[in-house]
Order: sequence, then structure tokens, then C-alpha cells
Amino acid sequence: MHSSLIHRFARKTLLSALPISILAACGGSGGDSAPTTPPTPPAPTYTVGGTLSGVTGTIVLSNNGGNDLSLTTNGAFTFTTALTTGAAYAVTLATPPAGQICTLTNASGAIAASNVTNVTIACAPIPPLAFLTSQPQSGSTEHVRSIAPTMTFDRALNAATVTPSLVGFSSTVGAEPVSVSSSGSILTITPDRKLLPKALYSIAVNTALRGSGGEVPAAPTTISFSTRDGIWQPATPLSSTPLPGGSTDQTPQVVFDLAGNAMAVWPQSNGSRRDLVASRYLATTGAANGWSAPQLIENSDAGDAILPDIAVDSAGNVMAVWMQHDGTRYNAWSSRFAVSGSAASWDAPVLIESGTGAVSGVNVAMNASGATVAVFGQTDGVRINLWSSRYSNGAWGTPEVIETNNATDVHDFDVAIDSQSNAIAVWRQHDGTRENIWSNRGSASGWGTAELLETGSGNAFAPEIAMEPTGIAVVMWAQENGSNRETIANRFAANAWSGTRVLDPSGSRIRNAVAFAATGRAIAMWACDHGGMRICQSNFGVGGTAWSPMQQSAVLLDPSVGGLRIAVDRTGHAMATWMAQDSSFNGSIPVYSPRAAAMRYLLSLGGWGVEEYLGDRETYSNMLTLDDPRLQSAVDQSGSVLAIWPNKAGVMLTKRFE
Repeated sequence: MHSSLIHRFARKTLLSALPISILAACGGSGGDSAPTTPPTPPAPTYTVGGTLSGVTGTIVLSNNGGNDLSLTTNGAFTFTTALTTGAAYAVTLATPPAGQICTLTNASGAIAASNVTNVTIACAPIPPLAFLTSQPQSGSTEHVRSIAPTMTFDRALNAATVTPSLVGFSSTVGAEPVSVSSSGSILTITPDRKLLPKALYSIAVNTALRGSGGEVPAAPTTISFSTRDGIWQPATPLSSTPLPGGSTDQTPQVVFDLAGNAMAVWPQSNGSRRDLVASRYLATTGAANGWSAPQLIENSDAGDAILPDIAVDSAGNVMAVWMQHDGTRYNAWSSRFAVSGSAASWDAPVLIESGTGAVSGVNVAMNASGATVAVFGQTDGVRINLWSSRYSNGAWGTPEVIETNNATDVHDFDVAIDSQSNAIAVWRQHDGTRENIWSNRGSASGWGTAELLETGSGNAFAPEIAMEPTGIAVVMWAQENGSNRETIANRFAANAWSGTRVLDPSGSRIRNAVAFAATGRAIAMWACDHGGMRICQSNFGVGGTAWSPMQQSAVLLDPSVGGLRIAVDRTGHAMATWMAQDSSFNGSIPVYSPRAAAMRYLLSLGGWGVEEYLGDRETYSNMLTLDDPRLQSAVDQSGSVLAIWPNKAGVMLTKRFE
């Protein structure tokens, strides 16, 4: 073939094939595949860290709520999890070092294309929680007894640490119950009951208290203050029904339970005879209207109910005993006021004795757990014997004679009981030559043998007994010693009588009273004539070995003292109450003009107060003796004293010292 033709043919063939090659290179389906796009590289990350200083223990940091980092040394730190540009970071304190407070600076923000290295954490000891002031001020005096002390600190308190165990609140006689609360930086201590009068109190807040930031007190905080004494409040009548004027059996009785509730029992005329009625004071209601209407607690219409005695246990159960005439003779009766939760009522009256002779008097004692013992005089047709019966499991046991002197009658008997149900009875009895003071001690299983408490040569009168829960007891009486009359005491401790001690060698006027303070201190008081009629006292201290010297009051405003009573609070402060009497004659008829009187004795201050009259003077003709038992008193756990007595019209009155 011709060469030109061959050249033209080859060029044509090449040109015709060229588009196919170009198309294949442009991704056509023919030929080999092209390479894939390379992956995008990861975004750069940056760490979060900073500097730690001042730490002395272990600190745990968090970033954004996680990635916890535990550190024990100061210097640079870095969290292990890195973050990208724009990511938020927030460094927080997961666990602070013990006893330290830490300040964080530059702790949050957003990553800005570089490592964060400027977070600073500076730790330092937590500043102690500091006490600022209190109300009342420490060392201050004469505060109202209803005060709820407050203590202010330098920062808000952690309420979770404000518990009763945080605060020690005590008086001179020991720990007192309180509740505690807080509001902001103020701690409030609220006593469970009214504070004792004229008493020193201390408050100790321990180092368990915390501030809202965990601040700890450097040391316990202690303050002290004292309260003012009470004053007598206006009289409150308990009844408007008068007793027959001039009767000598108008004796009321009153007791307090541990909650501050009071029970008063007294004879009240129904127009033809004397009933026995009771009224209860509820501390939660208050003095203005806390007394219930008088309630009849016996149901015999045969004769008078007279000369009651009452006792109370720690739960507020009350036992009342009294004499009641059955138309032939006086019997010994009782009724129990039973408290069960919010319900309380008097049981039906029951006889304590089943003898055939007349009863000449009855007394009762009860301990905190409710164990009860009564003593009563009862004639056998020849003389008056002293009997006793115990109340147990809802019933009185069989009475037993507790003295065996067949010479003469028993008189002036009384009884007391300790926490173990051991009882001591005391009485006066003539031996054919003189009047003696006797005692007998018995347990729940029976009485022992009667024994003389004195061996003096003169007549002895008016024994009074007081007993503390531990079984220590004191008996005091008056005794003639020739030309004078002494006041004598005998103390029972360690299962034996210690022997007689003369408290007043010459001035006794028979009116005696003795009581124990909660501290175990015995307080004895008696009417005495030393250059004029006075009240004298002596006390036997805790752990002491002897009675204190006699201490006399100022001369009284009236020349005679009738029915001396003593109410002693837990600190040993006492209130003496009596019927102050002046007497004269209208011809041959004696005229007595008594009025209720009281005088304060402050043991901690070592002295007598001023005599006060509780009521107006009233005049009786030929009716009252100087041994007037109409005024009675009792003291509650907070030191408030209640006095009760009938006026001339027979209206029963009460007056509170608080």
C-alpha cells in the first residue's frame, strides 16, 4: 500500500481512539480505579492543670465533675483527660484536706488552643469557729428563770452538728435537761423546765460543733450566769365552799410530781359533814387556770373525813390516806390517783385496816417507783398501838404491829421510805416515867425491832423524819433538859443510827421540820426563842461529819409559831412557812390571830431572808391551838414553792413562790 495512505489511516485510527482514553481517565468504567481521599487529622487537645500550695493532707480535685485527681504534695498538677479548643473546664474540690480550707482561682473557663496551667489552689488551716457573745452575758446575775440562753459565733453553724450531746448545761446540783437548736450563727439552749431560783448555771459547748464551712472550735466554749430568786404570787382560791369555822382538822396536804404538776387534798364541808376533796394543778396549763375543780375522792356518808396525808411517785401517781368516821369509830382509808398516759383518775377508796378499835391518825410515804407504806395508830381497847401496812400490786397488805411497848399510847408518828423500799417509822411513846422517841426500820419483807433514838432524862416531843433515796435519814425532835428545851437530831446512815446531836441547847419551841435537798444535804429548822421568837436552822452537808452551827433568823413579827413546815429545793435553798400567831384573852376566852407567814433561807448565800406574810390576819376565839397544822407547802423540781391553807371562812387558798 502506498505510504501516504498508510499514514492517513494510522492518524485517523489514533484520533478515533483518543476520546476513549480521555474518558477512561476521567472516571469512566473502563481501565484501573483511582485512589481514596485521605482521613481528616484529629483536632489538637490540651490539658488542664495548675499549681497546688499549702496542702498538708490529701486533696481530691475534679474537672467537670469527674477525672478525679488525688494529691498529697504541693506543686504543679495536671488532670489526665485533655480537652479540645472551646471545651469548657471547671475544676472543683471533690474532697478537701482534713482541717483545711482551700481557695480556687482561675478554676473554670474554655480551652483556647493551649494548655491551661494557671489554675491555682491555695490551702490553709480552717480558721477556728469563734465564739462572739452570749445572752445572758457570762458572769451576769439576777436573770429570769424562764430564760433560754443563746450563744453567737462568728459564722453560720452547721445545723447537723447541733445535737443535745453538743451542750452541757448544768446547775450547782448537776446536769439539767435541755434541747438545742441553731439559726444562722446563733445557738439556742432551751431548758426543759424553769430554772432554779438563785442558782448558778454553766453552759459548755464542746468541739463537736461545726461551722457551715466545716470550721472547728479551737476549744470548748463555757459561760456561766445565775438566776434571780422567786417572789410570792397572788393567792388563788381552790374552793368557795367554807369549812366549819375554827375546826382544827382543816389540814390540807400538797405534793408535786417530777413534771411540776401538783395535787392538793383537804377536808371540805358539804353542810352536814366533811368530805375529802382533791384538786390537781397541771403545769402545762399554768397558774392562772391550772387547778381543777375540787373532786370528791371518798363516798362515805356516815361521818367526817379528816386529817389526810398524801405522797407521790415519779410518774405522778398519788396515794392519799385519811381518817373517816363510820358512825362508831374512825377508820383508816386510802385512795390512789393513777396516771396512765394522758388519763388520770382516783381509784375507789379502800380500808387500810380491818381492826375493831378506833384509828387515831394515819401517815403515808411513797418512793419514786411507787412502793408505798402507811402507818396508823389504832386502839386495842386499852392503848393505842402503831400499825403498818404496805401497798403492792394494787392492794394493801395485812397490817402488822411495829412496836411492842404495852405501857402507853403512841403519838406523833411518821414514816419515810427509800428507793429500795426500806422504811423507817418514828413515834413518841411514854414509858411510864417520861416521853421517849422510838423508831423501827422495815423492808418489803417485814419490820425489825423497835429501838430508842434517845436516852435523855426529860420528855421528848414532836419527832419529824426525812429520808433521801439512798436510805440516809434524819430524825429531829424537841426534848426537855431540866430548865430548857433542846432541839436534837439523830442521823441514820450505813445501817445504823449515829447518835444524838444537840442542835439547839436551850431555845426549842417544839415546832420542828426537816428535809433533804437533792444533793443529800439535810436541812433542819425549828422555832426557837433566843431573845425573841425566831426560826433556827442547821444542816448536815454532803460528805460532812457534823451538823453546822445553829443559825438564827431575825426576831419574828409575831410571838408564836404554829405548824412550821419546810420546803427545800434541789440546791438546798429552803422556804420556811408557818402560821404566825398573836394571842390574847377576852376575859377567860383565849383569842388567837394567826396569819400565814414565810421566810426564805438561801443556803448558797448562808443566810435568812425577810419574813413575809402570805395572807391577812384573822381572829379566832377559843378555837385554835398554837400547834396549828393548817399551812402546808411543797416545792417542785424547778424550785417553785406552793403554799396552801384555809382562811377563816374555810376557803382553801394557794400561793406560789416563783
